[in-house]
Amino acid sequence: MSKKLLLAAAATAFLWVTPGVAQSPANQQESEADRQACTDDAFQHCGEAIPDRDRVYQCLVKKVKTISPACRKVISRPASNKR
Repeated sequence: MSKKLLLAAAATAFLWVTPGVAQSPANQQESEADRQACTDDAFQHCGEAIPDRDRVYQCLVKKVKTISPACRKVISRPASNKR
């Protein structure tokens, strides 16, 4: 897979959910800043899960202590604040 395609996949690889409760696609909102905060972490810590949004999110949650502070802040916010 080309690096450009991988970057595009990572940019859409985040599913914002309340832990244990999935939201409908219409409620899945993330900002460009959120994507930028977590893209490097997704590649570094969860590359095997890309492009599966659910798996990337769950991986980042699982590795929350090892991801960057910026991504940790995004992942730790309640779903209603992820905009």
